[in-house]
Amino acid sequence: MILRRAEVPRLRYTPLGMTGALLVRGSTNQHPKSLPPLRVSSRALVATLLAEMLSEVGELPAGCVNIFTESGADGAKLLVSSPHVPAISFTGSTAVGRAIAISGAEQFKRMGFELGGKSPHLIFADADIEAALPRIEKSLTVFAGQFCMTAGRLLVHRSLAPALS
Repeated sequence: MILRRAEVPRLRYTPLGMTGALLVRGSTNQHPKSLPPLRVSSRALVATLLAEMLSEVGELPAGCVNIFTESGADGAKLLVSSPHVPAISFTGSTAVGRAIAISGAEQFKRMGFELGGKSPHLIFADADIEAALPRIEKSLTVFAGQFCMTAGRLLVHRSLAPALS
């Protein structure tokens, strides 16, 4: 069947408005040699760095991204239950994801979840392979691989691929 131009369906994109992205924690385990060893587990620090990077994107209108941190779950519960937040993205445990899905379903929210995912390891050209290998091995085996930061993918710079095969 051949469709004429006037018969081709068209997609229409409508902005949702405010959405909530709920992150349990952020961490970084590998880094370029030019940086000092770093293990970030502070949500506030990660959120601050993210806000700083996003503020440098000239195309985002002021107020487009708002970040808050908390040590409990009260703010997150307000975002999930608010009728003014039509979509929720959550990264974290399956139990909390289930609770968010139940709460959000009452309002037919659009939801996306990363529950116990498979994070990639990124190995850059200037990486210290000897230092990286024990960390890679540990991340594959800790908690029997059932952990949201378990490495499921290893992305290696081409120049280092022979050393890791």
